[in-house]
Amino acid sequence: MDKSFLQSPAWGEVQTSYGRKIKWLGSTLAIQYPLPFQQHYWFIPQGDYVAGLADGAVFVRFEPQLTPTLGRKVNDVHPSHTLITPLLSPDIMLKNMKQKCRYNIHLAEKKDILIKSDTDSETFYNVLVKTSYKQSIRLHPKPYYETMYEVLKKHHMVKIYTAYYQDKPIATGLFIYHGDTVTYLHGGSDYNYRSMMAPYLLHWQVMQAAYQDKFAYYDWFGIAPDNQLKHPFAGITRFKLGFGGEIISRPGTFEQPLRPLWYNAYSIMKHLWI
Repeated sequence: MDKSFLQSPAWGEVQTSYGRKIKWLGSTLAIQYPLPFQQHYWFIPQGDYVAGLADGAVFVRFEPQLTPTLGRKVNDVHPSHTLITPLLSPDIMLKNMKQKCRYNIHLAEKKDILIKSDTDSETFYNVLVKTSYKQSIRLHPKPYYETMYEVLKKHHMVKIYTAYYQDKPIATGLFIYHGDTVTYLHGGSDYNYRSMMAPYLLHWQVMQAAYQDKFAYYDWFGIAPDNQLKHPFAGITRFKLGFGGEIISRPGTFEQPLRPLWYNAYSIMKHLWI
């Protein structure tokens, strides 16, 4: 698989367009985030720690590909476990799915559901809000999604697909196209229409279109670790695993202090906030 879209120049442009400062250390993207008392830290998304960010930052947060020899393990920012589904011919992909997943796809195909590639983010966000209320999911501010979509659209790296039933949007997803991989980054569905199985049909059609466009992998971006039934991703993980593929596990998120006294104070405050 190619390098993550989170380390692409276009993702750097998303951050600057949203008002964040970035820095490139060779080919590694770091994003600056504020802390109280006019302090800041740097975040390297899905990338290894790189020296050279000692500009007064309190610490560097990073997401290495292999377990690092430095840094303190902290809660994940981006999921450290994901499912990668190879994009193959439709017959083979169906064969590789779990029986229940195939059944739900065929059930949805019998409904009057229309899958469309939308050209704006408004409908997507509205469905996302309904999902967040029902499942207690924390969303980014609306301008963040709008900025991300508009910037990545310029680079032909993003599509929004929506499932409609009787002209009503009932499921949606935002997909990132980068290198050889399509990533399902954000999505949701209307709980009132859960019996329609629209998300199964939506993803199935996106996967087939991506295969036709010569992409090799479908990254589901986040699943729960094994046997963690109370994990926030537990429910959606059962859905994703039905499509088959390989589970990929990364070490997680780490923080490397650059100013130990400030970092210790930040750690204490963080625990108080939680």
